[in-house]
Amino acid sequence: MRYLLGLVLLAFLASGAQAKGFYVGTYGGANWGSFSVDEGWIKSEADVGYVIGGVVGTKIDGIPGLRVEADLNYRSNDLDTTICDEPLIVTDETWALLGNIVYDIPVQVGGLHPYALAGIGYGSRTVSVDYTPLSINNTGLVWQVGAGVKTTVAEGVELGVGYRYFDAPDFDVAPTGGFHDAGSNHSLIAEVSFAFN
Repeated sequence: MRYLLGLVLLAFLASGAQAKGFYVGTYGGANWGSFSVDEGWIKSEADVGYVIGGVVGTKIDGIPGLRVEADLNYRSNDLDTTICDEPLIVTDETWALLGNIVYDIPVQVGGLHPYALAGIGYGSRTVSVDYTPLSINNTGLVWQVGAGVKTTVAEGVELGVGYRYFDAPDFDVAPTGGFHDAGSNHSLIAEVSFAFN
């Protein structure tokens, strides 16, 4: 999969050098994490959190509907946690940088333009106990898939809504008798993008 990321970034740089179809965008919304532990003495469940991000992208010349983009995003979910029935404030955070391939599906319904997306990259995930130095960190490969719809509201300006499935670095805590979390995330987002040419 690292070769796919390399191809995405190479295509992005090559297309961006031609300065055609260049755009920037930002997005944000609700994020549902997968973190869940019930070991008797420790219980933890992810609350609904949030995701924010920004993209820089360009269209691929000669391939209608295809775009590539760099995507920097941040996710945060509080974890409803108790240890020996004592509540703790715990946070699950992930930073990620991905290369996305986006395909604008060539249909239009009521001014809405659908798209599909797939991305791969690198991320850093930290679960920490607030107000203490206690934390666990893992870094590694991340990937996402998603879809959404956009509509043009002014020249060069698009608004949209979408869904992302995002796979963060996983966690193995106390592997000789602890628990594992796969890092699955589901996000509903609102987005805006601005085209420059």
